[in-house]
Amino acid sequence: MIAYFDCFSGISGDMTLGAFFDLGVPVEWLRDRIETLPLTGFEVLAETVSRNGIQAKSVEVRVNDRATSRHYEDIKFIIEKSPLSSEVKQRSLDIFERIADAEALIHGCPKEKVHFHEVGGIDALVDIVGTALCVDYLTIESIIASPIPVGRGFVDCQHGVLPVPAPATLAILKGIPVYGTKIPHELVTPTGAAIIATLAESFEEMPDMIIDKIGYGAGKRELKSQPNLLRIILGLTFMLFLPGYVIVSALFPKDNVITTIERIALIMIAQVAISPLIPQGIVDFMRGVPLISIESKDSSSPTAARNSSRITSFLPT
Repeated sequence: MIAYFDCFSGISGDMTLGAFFDLGVPVEWLRDRIETLPLTGFEVLAETVSRNGIQAKSVEVRVNDRATSRHYEDIKFIIEKSPLSSEVKQRSLDIFERIADAEALIHGCPKEKVHFHEVGGIDALVDIVGTALCVDYLTIESIIASPIPVGRGFVDCQHGVLPVPAPATLAILKGIPVYGTKIPHELVTPTGAAIIATLAESFEEMPDMIIDKIGYGAGKRELKSQPNLLRIILGLTFMLFLPGYVIVSALFPKDNVITTIERIALIMIAQVAISPLIPQGIVDFMRGVPLISIESKDSSSPTAARNSSRITSFLPT
């Protein structure tokens, strides 16, 4: 699955989670997994809002104690000692390291001693670890992003009044294509910058793809000039799966009939079944991969075995 981050109004942690929720990640599923971290005193809330007539999900991480801040080494300890998968842990740590490197450079202190203020409370942990979990839930294998727009003006923070983009945000965006706007607000937060800088493989126009789902995450501020939204587009590589996609879409036109994982698996099965020119090695590879069992995260479970049997029974011999 490919994800294209269309950041026409920037990106933040809560906008990213909102777009993922709009794509179908259950809020309760994410909340249950975030609660495995040694954190208390917070609540993850999501509601449907409208931005310039476009329906989107708005996310709020409601924290009871915003006075507590953490160092980077505290963040690492919380994530490393969690029961989350190794992939989710590493993805989360990579994002936080981007922020720590930028803050250490700006403030002239060791990375381990970087003090997380705005991004250091529970809200940043929820945004970043939650993003890593959502990528895993949606089985996203490749992320591409648009060039990043930045606002202008000034923003109040723990260190006082800072220019927009904030110094940490600019440091994180080094080497990434950005462009200026006349919008007098912060469009990209340090958390949002770190998420996209870490996860995106490239920054370019929307790639050729077969669109499967579209999710919109809302920013808190209403912009006069444009909708304050992050758009994430999920899809498949266009040329590789076009025949299979057409067949499965005709058989299952409604999203709620089968899950995304099942749809992907059926597309691949249909593609193999109708493409006798596909090398036998690819067929052999698919025969050995329990595609549907990705959803259970346990290839040894009875459910995974049944699903694997369902898939391989359709493959050509």
